[in-house]
Amino acid sequence: MKISLPAIAVSLLSISSFTQGARVKRQNDILAMYNNLDISKLDGSWNLHGVTDNVWDLYESFSKTLGVEAGCIKLDTLKSNDTSFDAMASAMLQHPTDTKQALAMGAGAFYLQDPTAEVALDQNEQKWTAFVSQVYVNRNEWSDFTGQPTEPQEGSVPIPGSLPFTTTLYSKLIDSGAEVGSNQLNNIDAVFLWTDSINTIKQKRTNKKIYGFLFSRQPTLDENAYNNTINQLPPAIAENKISMVLIEDKCPVEDNGQQA
Repeated sequence: MKISLPAIAVSLLSISSFTQGARVKRQNDILAMYNNLDISKLDGSWNLHGVTDNVWDLYESFSKTLGVEAGCIKLDTLKSNDTSFDAMASAMLQHPTDTKQALAMGAGAFYLQDPTAEVALDQNEQKWTAFVSQVYVNRNEWSDFTGQPTEPQEGSVPIPGSLPFTTTLYSKLIDSGAEVGSNQLNNIDAVFLWTDSINTIKQKRTNKKIYGFLFSRQPTLDENAYNNTINQLPPAIAENKISMVLIEDKCPVEDNGQQA
């Protein structure tokens, strides 16, 4: 699948430009609070392998209502400076009743924030402000996917109804090979992201629940690897009796075919 990305690139540049003025604390001060975290260690591709049960319930509800499924969800991240990184998210949309597909993509900018009381620094947790763009699809691919043929045109368009949003996001860096409870990070091969609030830029709204996403560098995780990883999730997940759902995607390992 091919997709043209200039609109997403513009969104990402706009997000980054908008947020530069909000950086009032020197980067070195913030990094010192996180034991000089090296954000470049997060660079690369991350595959979605698990979500909290409430995320899964929302997904199933929207999927049934819209008649669309999403698979092969991944993040490609790149350090932008010592306290921030940019990300490109992608997912393959498909109808459960036919073979039509559409590649959906969105951009994000993530800025490290001062750790507050809920951030367990000794357990490799971080706090971010995230600015996320609309979700874009190739114009011609979307026309075919929705069964609304139009004259062929170059470029991408936002999916109707998708809006840019901002959220406070928390992360826990995980070394799946480390002993549970040791909080060692010899190899960061998984990241758990969670949030309890999502505000759209145009329409302010807040959800006061924890929505969590487990990403791994591995394209697939067997049950044992998955269990070893979730055993290192933040204690609040178990304390609040939050269940995790394993995402069993069968995704190709090769490149998605993105082009600028």
